[in-house]
Amino acid sequence: QLLNQITTQTDFRTNLFLNGKRGSQCETFAQKLHLLLSWSVCHLQYGDHRPHAAVTLLIQWRERAEERASRRDFAFPDEEIQDELFRWLDTNEEASDERNARMVSTLFGELIQKSLFSYDKYIQRLIARGEPGLLLSEVTSLIKPAS
Repeated sequence: QLLNQITTQTDFRTNLFLNGKRGSQCETFAQKLHLLLSWSVCHLQYGDHRPHAAVTLLIQWRERAEERASRRDFAFPDEEIQDELFRWLDTNEEASDERNARMVSTLFGELIQKSLFSYDKYIQRLIARGEPGLLLSEVTSLIKPAS
């Protein structure tokens, strides 16, 4: 409900979706982030502003987390963000639904532009896992020369 109230006029400094408690449950950062990402790309939701809103909320969360980390000598949140973005891409139905492909592309384009997602690290992870279709030999074997 909090996410659906976001419009192009929303003051994101007052929206504490990733930082605040939702309802009677205190969800983890990962759960909230996965919900935010799914909301931002789902073809059943309304508004082209959603990927931008999700990135803006994540930037604000990262800034607060970095501030806390520097005061307490904790690790910065970049690896945690990266891991959760990887996990969402690998496991979420909304991410793999072809109807959401345009919005997923828009979302990850903004995440890359704002240095929240590393495409290079994601490809390295896929290669390390041995995902099919990543080797040049696999690609060239699929391409048949014209007769």
